[in-house]
Amino acid sequence: MKEEQPEPSRDPYRAPGAQESVPGADSRPGSFAQSVSIALAIFGIVIFWGVLAVHVLAPWGYRPSEAMQALCPYLAVAAHLTGLGVVWIAPRGRRAVAVLANALPLLVMFGLFVLAYSRMYALPHLP
Repeated sequence: MKEEQPEPSRDPYRAPGAQESVPGADSRPGSFAQSVSIALAIFGIVIFWGVLAVHVLAPWGYRPSEAMQALCPYLAVAAHLTGLGVVWIAPRGRRAVAVLANALPLLVMFGLFVLAYSRMYALPHLP
């Protein structure tokens, strides 16, 4: 009698006899740290761009308080920095999306701050 051999797999790293997984499906459970980090990224984006939009819409009748205009951009930066700190608790393979979700808007904010302060103080070496 011939013993049945498992069918050869296309995946050389799969254990013999293991079920074939669906391509593109992620079998790892979600990470709470990654979810918190992405939520902080969304919060930071909404706060920063929301205040900027309100500031732009101010000539049409709505005048936000100076405290809101001053504190909300820094609150958004703090949310992104906290999101970058929280993401390091996530498992190693799960960090890239949350790091990008927090780092890219933070870089855009930093660039806008530099541009605003360069125009406010008329630094000659910046455009």
